[in-house]
Amino acid sequence: MAFSKTEKYLVPILLLSLLIVFLTIAFVSEGYYGGADNINHYLIARYSFQYPVLFFHGWGRPLYTILSSPFAQFGFMGIKVFNSLLAVLTLWIGYLTAKKLGYSPPILILVMIAFMPVYFIMIFTALTEILAGFVLILSVYLFFRGKYIASAVVISFIYFARSEAMIFYPIFLAAYLFKKQFKAIPFLFLGILLFTVVGGIYFRDFLWLIHKFPYPIHSEIYKEHGPLLHFFTKRDELFGLPLEILLVLGIILIFVQLFSKKKDVRNQPFFELVLLLAPFAGFFAMHSVLYWKALGGSIGYIRVITTVIPLASLICLKGYDLIDQQLKKIPFIRYIFMALISCWIISVALKTYVVPVQLSEDEKIIKNVAGWFKNSEYANHLVYYTDPNFAFYADLDPYDESRDVPIFHAANLHNVPDSAILVWDSHFGPNENAIPRDSVIHNPRYRILKVLTPFKEKITLGGYPYEVLVLLRLPAGQLFDNQEFLKNLKERDDLSWKEIKSFSNDFETPLQGMNSSKLTTETAHSGKSSYRMDEATEFSPGFLIQCSELKKNQGALKVRVSLFILTPTLIDTDQPSLIVSLDDKKTSYDYNFKSLRLMNLSVNQWTQVEYEVNLVPVHAGTDMLKVYIYNPGKNLFFIDDLKVDVLGNIVNLK
Repeated sequence: MAFSKTEKYLVPILLLSLLIVFLTIAFVSEGYYGGADNINHYLIARYSFQYPVLFFHGWGRPLYTILSSPFAQFGFMGIKVFNSLLAVLTLWIGYLTAKKLGYSPPILILVMIAFMPVYFIMIFTALTEILAGFVLILSVYLFFRGKYIASAVVISFIYFARSEAMIFYPIFLAAYLFKKQFKAIPFLFLGILLFTVVGGIYFRDFLWLIHKFPYPIHSEIYKEHGPLLHFFTKRDELFGLPLEILLVLGIILIFVQLFSKKKDVRNQPFFELVLLLAPFAGFFAMHSVLYWKALGGSIGYIRVITTVIPLASLICLKGYDLIDQQLKKIPFIRYIFMALISCWIISVALKTYVVPVQLSEDEKIIKNVAGWFKNSEYANHLVYYTDPNFAFYADLDPYDESRDVPIFHAANLHNVPDSAILVWDSHFGPNENAIPRDSVIHNPRYRILKVLTPFKEKITLGGYPYEVLVLLRLPAGQLFDNQEFLKNLKERDDLSWKEIKSFSNDFETPLQGMNSSKLTTETAHSGKSSYRMDEATEFSPGFLIQCSELKKNQGALKVRVSLFILTPTLIDTDQPSLIVSLDDKKTSYDYNFKSLRLMNLSVNQWTQVEYEVNLVPVHAGTDMLKVYIYNPGKNLFFIDDLKVDVLGNIVNLK
């Protein structure tokens, strides 16, 4: 029996199998790719029936909220089931579109969409890109089926799945004009009109879509400019190597056929250009520019490209079709090659993102804080929080203002009632909530109850080390010295560590392996000389310490590095960096770095730099502890008085 005939049975079997795989991974995944945005979308959908205004929540995406809210009533797993079902529907529509376009073999599109890396990991989330991708591919399929009005109706709602998807409206308008399907054009505005009227009646404001637009052009929070080629450099995380190759091949093939001398050959590639390549490339370029110019709150999340992954996969299949046409002459080799390319695509996805998805370190900390709160003496107190994950893990209704509310501005700190609890974190606190750490630390009306940090330092948005502070709002007349409390906490922690080894280099005399020509007397912090890092110096002198003695400490290690740096000019790039790593014979299994840019260096002044790192237990005595400065940009600066202390926990040293 020909392979094409078996697809009648094979496609539904594969779709059902993939659904089972998706649901299984979703069920065993405690974590979720994309961070707290998952929780925000879930909470909006979960409480939308209780608070109908949430159905019109611009950030929550009304179409996503409406469709996902019944699933969200069954908990967070329910909303992951919703996305898994949407993904399978997207695969099915992608298959039908591939058949309609004559791509061979159309069944391969199931693998290409499902296991394009970023799409694969997004399936197990509560994020909206999967829905937007489904709406987009369904509209494209209906267009190629000749169902132009239905296509226009479907695409008219895409704005309410992803607001930046408004870029697709002029593209589809052009497609209907090229096809002379003028009757379809008014239906492009159906979704906008419907939500405008319904929301206008609810809010008594028919301009509510404008007035409640969630993304200002110039965000006060997200204003860091990124590189223009950010998404391009992340292409392996988006597409994976095998699909990158096929994507380029498919794009080339569209243009080759577009300039064919045969009119009948040019027709389909023209509309492939308009409805496959233009939406994909336009969306990709738009997000690149938004991040580059720091517009619309863009911070370079690569997950946004998920919306156009189904279209990118169709272009990939078009590229593969060129290969498949040649292999049809040798059926056995054809099937073997298709199996191999499928295995390659799947293996790349599984290597790019680890499943089941685990909670990140900051999510684990917030979960622990929520568990502590629920079982603490403060469980009945009013609680304010900055991270939406807290409401989720503490089983709180975030929209019930009589019980708990998030803080949205630093001014609210003065309005927090006595005996209320504040759960502040360094990601959402100083950013989305505009509450700097100092505003709570230096406020004597707040008493720190708990301080939680990850074992491995994590730098979060804005360059802040991640931590969570749990504070109690004190009654008038009661004051607390949080700085003294933190100082005592640090001293108690220091007492739990004991020095194992200490190393120092004052750069007065050349040591073994050091480039003595870089010792200079033109400046020094102490003594007569320092070490010059310049355009010919990629690695500084440091310490290469064999771990045979460190291995005696059976637990984790702490490394404290101190040195003095003088730089003639401001360092404004992420490199150079101070590196602390544990290496075996093959690789670094604990690699830590801190950019000199984040060390508050003063120009033309010696600045003391201190870096403290927690290291995992040493694997073997033959491993090496390395401490050095990596200077790939060949910046000019001077270093002096390098000191490294290695400490072990006193419990493990007994």
